[in-house]
Amino acid sequence: MKLCFSLAVILGAATFAWAQTPVTVPSPFQAPAPPPDSQKPAISPDTVVLTVEGKPLTAKELEDWLGQYPAQLKDAVAKNPELELTRLFAMRALTAEAQKRKLDQISPYKEAIDSRVRSYLANIAVQDVATHVQANDEELKAYYELHKDQYQSVKISAIYVNYTPNPKAGADGKMPRTELEAKAKADDLVKQLRAGGDFSKLATANSDDVESAKKGGDYATIRKSDNYPQQIKDAIFKLKDGEISDPVKQVPGFYIFKVTARITQPLSEVQPTLFNQVRQARVDEFIKGMQKELAPKIEKPEYFTGAKPAAPTGPANATPIPPAADPNAVVATVGGKGYTAKELDEYMKILPPQGKAAMAKEPEPSLTSLFMIIRLSDEARKRKLDLESPNKEALNMFTLDGLTNAMVVEKRNELEGAPAETEAYYKNHQDQYEMAKVSAVLVSFGANRKEEEAKSKADDLVKQLRGGGDFAAIAKANSDDKDSAGKGGEYATVRRSDKIAEATKKVVFALKAGEVSDPVKQPNGFYIFKVTSKSVQPLAEVSATIGPAIKQEKFNLWMNGLQTQYKPKIEKPEYFKK
Repeated sequence: MKLCFSLAVILGAATFAWAQTPVTVPSPFQAPAPPPDSQKPAISPDTVVLTVEGKPLTAKELEDWLGQYPAQLKDAVAKNPELELTRLFAMRALTAEAQKRKLDQISPYKEAIDSRVRSYLANIAVQDVATHVQANDEELKAYYELHKDQYQSVKISAIYVNYTPNPKAGADGKMPRTELEAKAKADDLVKQLRAGGDFSKLATANSDDVESAKKGGDYATIRKSDNYPQQIKDAIFKLKDGEISDPVKQVPGFYIFKVTARITQPLSEVQPTLFNQVRQARVDEFIKGMQKELAPKIEKPEYFTGAKPAAPTGPANATPIPPAADPNAVVATVGGKGYTAKELDEYMKILPPQGKAAMAKEPEPSLTSLFMIIRLSDEARKRKLDLESPNKEALNMFTLDGLTNAMVVEKRNELEGAPAETEAYYKNHQDQYEMAKVSAVLVSFGANRKEEEAKSKADDLVKQLRGGGDFAAIAKANSDDKDSAGKGGEYATVRRSDKIAEATKKVVFALKAGEVSDPVKQPNGFYIFKVTSKSVQPLAEVSATIGPAIKQEKFNLWMNGLQTQYKPKIEKPEYFKK
């Protein structure tokens, strides 16, 4: 059973740099994992199954370590042991270093981990409420009687009148039916049916739904829970037996419905699913009750929106602190308790950027969600749900992910390039800073010229230019880019870093100075390029971009080093086979 409950909107979903293999947190309602494959070779717990950093690891040691995390990790390791274990051993090392630096106690890493943990704990607290729901036969019967319409289905007949959006004449010159014509036909059919016309005959003669037309319009039996558009279900379920609906538009056509029979599923038929529905209803009631209890009263809107409060009134020499800036000012009341700006600042540290944006835009529902998460997660800890499997393992994974990500961010921030490295990088990557001064001729195609005509003309111009023709004169006489044509084809200075079509850059930088390109097709026409000169951007112009490039290069080397350092040697491949 999947409960319809989530508080992820306010806290959001965190993404971590090393979390390449998704780990699905098991639901408390999941079936237990199947027993181990009996075909897997028996290996003694003391058998060394791999070596990492020169240190042997036995089957028991590996299983004990992986056992701290969700079961999906073992599946991922079994599928690709070398890749997954490299990642996990590196994460283990980075997490140990992060703990040594106490990053788990430092903002923003502490709050990022707390955000994921609290969101998970809040959800399992609700799941725990669901597991304790009880309902006897009398309660189930009462729920059934109260919600009898949910178990109702109707047998319908239908006529479908289609139309063609944006119709065009066919090869025979005939126009297909338009929407207005379809609506007029559907209205006329409804008029005939309500006047006593035979539905079966009219459906056979007029419905564009071939299958149901063959059966005199006999269409389907529909339940309220079926996956039909709500507009169709609303139209059908408000009809009495034998009634004809107005035309219901569903692009590209109109439906006319008639209810021919109404059926209510008996209690015995819905009994297997009834308890789950009751349980969901009780959980929904629990959530709505908490939402009502924690609905906030906003005392200082400017605290949430960032708007400046109105200028204070009073003596000219009085300089009170604006309410939103006063850490001790009560800015909201939640659950009957006033919260100061200072207190809410602490609570809201766990919010990711999207959560803070939601809080500024809609503070009431966002505050409700935040306080629900806090209350529910605290309740989960009080019930010691965080110490139970599979919750304990999921929370361990959040910590491993969070501290790995923290260490990656710290390492990236530590990497810097010295001035000498900047100069060396510039000299070794001259091709990245190449510039080309370009002239161009555009031969366009479209309304006034066909593409094949434009290509033929462009080919002829290239032939003239390569035969010694004057580029400036030919550009003035032939280019459809009037701005550059007026300057004899002088077009632009193109840099490697410019955000232009890669195909264009590839052609331009493949040319030597003085060379003319083949025609290059673009959406508006064919371009002929000529490189008039080439140069390299000066160091002063690009130095600001070199620092980040050096940093990224060093970071990539560090990451590659981790992969090399923690790549295990698999000693017993058969151990990992399922």
